[in-house]
Amino acid sequence: MQNTVESADIIFSLTSPKNSVELAENIVICLQNSSNRPLYADLNSNTASLALYIDKLLLPMDIPFLNGAVMGASKDVPDTAVFILPAPI
Repeated sequence: MQNTVESADIIFSLTSPKNSVELAENIVICLQNSSNRPLYADLNSNTASLALYIDKLLLPMDIPFLNGAVMGASKDVPDTAVFILPAPI
């Protein structure tokens, strides 16, 4: 995962909401000694408080963060699912 994260331009987090924080923490660990700062897009339909917590993990490292969602079942992602992302600020 280290090499992938260090070379990524965008990271899409697609896991269960309960695993969102653990994945974000792992991304922070991978980027601690790297100059790469990829956009981190969490698409796990998190609560507002969980999204704010993830944002606070990423903010000190200057990692841009978008909190989004996927509408549709994971099996439908290739055909009919809709990705919802806010415009970056």
